[in-house]
Amino acid sequence: MNMNRDNGINYMWSTEDSQSLFKDIRTVLKRRNNYTSILYKTFVFGEDHHYQKRLTGESIFCHGLRAGLILAQAGFEPEYILLAMLKDVVRKGTATEDEIRQNYYPKLAEEILILNKDPKKINKMNHGRTDYIVLASRLDNLRTMDMFDSDRQIAKIEHTKNVYLKIATKRNSEFFVSRIEDAFFYVENPLEYQRLATKQNNLLSSNTWAIQKAKSLLSKLEKSTEVHKITMFKTLPITIKQFSEAQKKAQSKIIYIPTCDIKVVIKEEFVWNTMPIFLKLFQEKLASKSWHILNFFTLPDQHDPDLEESFFLVEDSFGLYYRLIVEGENHYLETQRGLLKAPLETVSNSKSDSNTINIFLPDGLKVEMHEGSTILDAAFRIHEYIGFHAVNATINGSENPIDLSTPLIENWTVKINTDAEPQVTPAWITKVRTKKALAALADYFERTLNS
Repeated sequence: MNMNRDNGINYMWSTEDSQSLFKDIRTVLKRRNNYTSILYKTFVFGEDHHYQKRLTGESIFCHGLRAGLILAQAGFEPEYILLAMLKDVVRKGTATEDEIRQNYYPKLAEEILILNKDPKKINKMNHGRTDYIVLASRLDNLRTMDMFDSDRQIAKIEHTKNVYLKIATKRNSEFFVSRIEDAFFYVENPLEYQRLATKQNNLLSSNTWAIQKAKSLLSKLEKSTEVHKITMFKTLPITIKQFSEAQKKAQSKIIYIPTCDIKVVIKEEFVWNTMPIFLKLFQEKLASKSWHILNFFTLPDQHDPDLEESFFLVEDSFGLYYRLIVEGENHYLETQRGLLKAPLETVSNSKSDSNTINIFLPDGLKVEMHEGSTILDAAFRIHEYIGFHAVNATINGSENPIDLSTPLIENWTVKINTDAEPQVTPAWITKVRTKKALAALADYFERTLNS
């Protein structure tokens, strides 16, 4: 079975070699300008050490790479992928603790060594980032369930429910909760899963252009100053289990089967009033583009019966259907723990080996930035206050403001316009490329959630 990789996991095990797996990781990270050469050095380090073989016949190192690929597809930072790659390099490989400490800075080396302990000990620890590594590792392990007899499969499912699903729920990680439940569906109904996965892939692949046009429209709306209550739009394919549930509803006369979920994050002060905001948004912006609200559903939350999950069912101008899910910034941040607000450390003590460019401030001061950095990166480079309060920028004396996500160009003179109040939204994570800006935002979200 060849499942869409954007869903985060391919459950049928294959014999992909380590080179092609690492190439996939690099492709995903480069797509969002987040690749770092330390990952290639880690790949070489892992390749240089012999590993035990799995029941599938592949190297344990390939298992670490697959876990890293799951994390990369979920949007995690390179440090997480590095940790996943080296998860078993000492315990089931020939690397030594001294080699780990010689090649990685102290805190990262200790995390690598923690992950190389007995899995039962790791599960009893509370080491933050390591939780996400073991979750990705378990997701990859579920791919190979066909190697075991039915009793062993049932035992593994129960263990995953009792241990790993609880970890994912504790971390409030929507990505892992939904993927683990999706894996259960695969194990319990492999033929039905394969049939639906093929059907969903055909639906997505035959409508790629239309979905991209929808994403482009939503991206423009997100940047519109008129839609000031909207923080961000995020489009992602629904899981196969969710697709299955949609099919069942279709048989119950709810005939529309969504291709994707569109998450719309609203500023916290407007969360109590989401319905009028959406009706106005559609009347003013999307109805003119031939989008239609077909229905509004309120269903019991699958994880908490006392809560309800609400969404709009929407049809776009191409006849495709989406679930439009509304949530406030704080709830969005909570469900993205590990992606948006996880502490970010530098992966090495040396400076990045990427090219640099020079820009200038209105007073003539030269600022050196990494190539690919955005205006928002420059704002945080100047001062955190400027970063948090930035609104937009003007270039080379022009009076026309441009968006903070605009990539910097050599020798630009940049004036960053600020507001008296912080302007930070979760969408800013997608607008920065430097670790200084990411670390500042991660710390801000940490403090926001804790307060």
